[in-house]
Amino acid sequence: MPTNNRNKNKQIIPQPKSNKKPQSSSSSQIAHKKTNVEPKSQQEQDIINFMKVMTERGMPVYFDENFNPGPGTPPDCPPPPDDFSLPSCILQHFANSTTCSHPMSDKILIPNPHCNHQQQQQPEQQQQQQNHIHSHGHFIPISSVTGKPIQECIYPDEHCRRIILYCMECKVTVCGHCMGTKHKNHQFKDLQDVFYDDVLGKNNNCTPTRDYIGDMKKLQDSMKECLDDFESIDNTYKMEVERINSYFRDAHDLLHTKELQLKNDLKAFHDQNKQIFTNYVEKINMHIRTYKEFQDIYNFLQSIKTKDNPDPYTYTHMEAVVQDYAELELMATKTPSKVNFLRFCALPNLDIGKEINSSQLVHCVSHLVPPLMDNHIIYRFTHQLNEPNNNIIEKIDTIKREKTSTPMEKDHLIPPSIGSIAHTDNGVYFFQGGEYYHCEQELTECEWIVGDSGIPNYLENETPIYDGRDHIYVICGNVPIADPNASEGGLSIHKFNIRTKEPSQLIPTPPCRNQITMTSAFLNKMSDTIYIVSGCGGFYNRIDKLNLRTQKLEPFTTLDIHCTSVSYDYIADCFYLLELTCELSFKLTQFSVKYHKYTSLKLPPSQQISPNVIKYSNMYFNGKSSIIIDYPPHSLFFYHIHNNSWEVINL
Repeated sequence: MPTNNRNKNKQIIPQPKSNKKPQSSSSSQIAHKKTNVEPKSQQEQDIINFMKVMTERGMPVYFDENFNPGPGTPPDCPPPPDDFSLPSCILQHFANSTTCSHPMSDKILIPNPHCNHQQQQQPEQQQQQQNHIHSHGHFIPISSVTGKPIQECIYPDEHCRRIILYCMECKVTVCGHCMGTKHKNHQFKDLQDVFYDDVLGKNNNCTPTRDYIGDMKKLQDSMKECLDDFESIDNTYKMEVERINSYFRDAHDLLHTKELQLKNDLKAFHDQNKQIFTNYVEKINMHIRTYKEFQDIYNFLQSIKTKDNPDPYTYTHMEAVVQDYAELELMATKTPSKVNFLRFCALPNLDIGKEINSSQLVHCVSHLVPPLMDNHIIYRFTHQLNEPNNNIIEKIDTIKREKTSTPMEKDHLIPPSIGSIAHTDNGVYFFQGGEYYHCEQELTECEWIVGDSGIPNYLENETPIYDGRDHIYVICGNVPIADPNASEGGLSIHKFNIRTKEPSQLIPTPPCRNQITMTSAFLNKMSDTIYIVSGCGGFYNRIDKLNLRTQKLEPFTTLDIHCTSVSYDYIADCFYLLELTCELSFKLTQFSVKYHKYTSLKLPPSQQISPNVIKYSNMYFNGKSSIIIDYPPHSLFFYHIHNNSWEVINL
């Protein structure tokens, strides 16, 4: 092998002096003598110790930095160069790369206990891996003393050189001795170059991997950004879903509330229409009944007129009525009209209604057939105590605001005292002392017909009320004169037939602990009910209700106001109560039958009144819109319902 002339940075191992000439290269053995020269440094001492071990093992005593053999090698090795030396870091080749800066791989570094560098403690697996050399995918064991691969050559027993070459054809490591035998004429390559080529190839192979890893890192960063964006999108999606859910929840609640409101409004509208329809049906039925009653009256009058021998008095009276009916006019109309009807005594509390739809309406125009039930005529019976036979009947027209006084004839039969009277279709009735008094003509021109009423004569305060058909109900206070110590009181109701004049029938009434000393009665034809207002001690304090269909009396209410006079508005279905507030004034209160509600009305005008007079004054409803209070002898108080105002008329 050519000699390496690079002597720089080399250490020359001194050879011991000898008289013998150096043996030729064909010698089979080389003798090495010990030298007594002391090493100048610890490093030289380490090299000498190493050379001794190498000589004992049959290894070369000298290696340069390229691992070429030096002097004293076996005869099979090529001659060494003239100047041989060891690299200053020869021992570092067998050390770990962490303590040696020589550019060698960890896989060919062999640990040497003679290295002057400090070794660190390694794990057992790593120590075992360092005691082997890697070649062609497997590990070759290395001697821990010589650092020589074990059984890596074809001549392991004759191997005398370190493996420095690599057979390119056999793909195995060889030493210089193996090159001329089995691997003759083969191509070899320096082991270090092979190692570098292998490492370089692996590095080249790793470059795409590193590039791929770099790309993967970039992709990872991009994916992380995408993940952050996706999380933001996911949060936005959840927020939008919650917002939509909240919106539809609110919309559902709103729709549900609106649904309930519309249902309630629809139900209220339906109930209102149903009530209106019911009222119209009742009014129509009432009109039908009224028409039938008029038809019956008209037929009855026609039958009287056509009799061969009618009663002269009855005929004379009915002739005027027939003359009135002869003036009936039929009107055809297709629009709602108001029927102004002046009620006859045959229909006392009749209310045609305000507006009706019909193709034919009967408009009744009547003269003053006594007494009219719209109560615009008031009669006063005046008894002069100093002249008992000189009695006067006063007729007051509340529309014309006029008063007419007519003295009663001495030969006329008159009742001893006249209280409440009942107007019927065949005259006026008055009940007193077990007898009835009947006047068929106008009170100022007729005579009274007297008969037995069948009512006990010990009852007093008789109040008659006509039902609009065939009977008069006489309400009496149950104050037995024959037995003044009786503890029970109450009402007595008798039923009198005006057609047959038969004795009255007693209607059962519940007992009452309080005695009744004053009564008033009012008819509501719409409900076939008679309201009975009663009391004692000069004041009204309760209202009872008599059902004409069932003939039963039921308590209705107890009045909170102790009133002295009562009137009933059958149109509005309410009572008007007159109450004394002090000795010189009074007030009017409205009581609703439907709602049981009291309403204080406007106070009357301030003027001097007599408590005794106003206490026994009567109130009337004129059938239209006014309440009239009779204040004898010359005054009338008008309360106008429609505008809540008062008017005083002096006659």
